[in-house]
Amino acid sequence: MKAWIALLALVPAMATAQLLPPERVGLPDEIVIATSKQIAPTLQRAAKAFEAANPGQHVRIEARGSDVAMTLLYTYRADIAVIGRDGADQELKAYEWIYLKPPVKRAVMRGSVATPEYSPSIAVRVNAANPLRSITMAQLASLFRPGKADPTWASLGVGGKLASQPVRIAVPKLDTGTGRYVRHAILADATQVAWQRVVEPDAAAIARVVAGNPTMIGIGDASPLAGTRIVPVVQDGMPVLPQADNYPLTRNVMAYAHPGAKRSEAFLAFLNGEAGRAAIAPGPYRPVAGR
Repeated sequence: MKAWIALLALVPAMATAQLLPPERVGLPDEIVIATSKQIAPTLQRAAKAFEAANPGQHVRIEARGSDVAMTLLYTYRADIAVIGRDGADQELKAYEWIYLKPPVKRAVMRGSVATPEYSPSIAVRVNAANPLRSITMAQLASLFRPGKADPTWASLGVGGKLASQPVRIAVPKLDTGTGRYVRHAILADATQVAWQRVVEPDAAAIARVVAGNPTMIGIGDASPLAGTRIVPVVQDGMPVLPQADNYPLTRNVMAYAHPGAKRSEAFLAFLNGEAGRAAIAPGPYRPVAGR
């Protein structure tokens, strides 16, 4: 009995035990940045500009993929992780479990307007015959919410033959990276969805689905396709398209770094400064607005 009591007394300590933070792996005079193969060329341009402006500083880019990048960060094999999405809950919890505090988080670029695999903005698309002029974020969210009756096109201000037709939604699978972003940005991570209204084709097929059906609204990338058109989303009372600086469904490229690391902070500040923005601008990614 005494042995069991002693064992139970150890459980709280075992449950709250932390890993010791690992020692940094890498040369002492370099900043190691882990990222994806898509983002790497942009970071290489920025790194060369940073090194030219800061003699003696060295930057090494590791293009290993976003998932690996976050792992390299919390095992201290990278000083910075730059990924085309927000860090996943399990990645950030892993970091906090080891270091007992969250990593530094900063938006360092905006995704492309419409280049697949380069964090494209999420566009709202309708059939070319559909007269919908604009849509709000609240209206988008309402299309997904369960209810007694399906929303009709009249609820979005569309008249004529479409007015009484129920709205159907084509959206990337909600367990993909794009789908998770859609669920976060439009539904605030809600898990209850009116699935009877939703079609989940491959991302590349969304525009084709909309082109073939006037009752569909598509939520995906903004690549042009005959038979469809992009609908402006209302932001601050004005309808805006994906290329606008204040477009509400723009995806950001996020950087995560160790708190208090001065060299990492210097590089992140450089990315958002004039010289960093100039290095980012020639590629598919865009400088962060308002910096």
